[in-house]
Amino acid sequence: MFTPDALPMNMQTKIVPDGECWEWVGAKISTGYGSLTNGQRGSVLAHRKSYEIVVGPIPEGLTIDHLCRNRACINTDHLEPVTNAENTRRAAALRTHCAKGHPFDGDNVRVQVRKNGWRQRICVTCARVTGSPHMRRVRAESKAA
Repeated sequence: MFTPDALPMNMQTKIVPDGECWEWVGAKISTGYGSLTNGQRGSVLAHRKSYEIVVGPIPEGLTIDHLCRNRACINTDHLEPVTNAENTRRAAALRTHCAKGHPFDGDNVRVQVRKNGWRQRICVTCARVTGSPHMRRVRAESKAA
């Protein structure tokens, strides 16, 4: 079980319990991840530093996934080293709507499998809107030829 006592005092003063999460309230980068100085004119992500202090080194080639999906959380019980592909897959699986707000459900979702095997959900509503001008142009060009 994670306790902030294992962290250095400069980190302990920048966390606040929020339910099961230990919310980083210090500096954050634009994407919402906590950040702190590495002591050498640089910075390190707070959740990675927390993991390294409490658990140990992050295995080579792996990234840290927030199981709680809270980017500001530094609770090591909520952090798991995974491949970048797995981290991306987990995040995508939780998305219920496209970027424009249309739901990924029923007839409004199509799964596209890319050449590399990656599966991507496509919003049918958005595909119709963005595809229409292209298809009109293709049809017009084929009629002109």
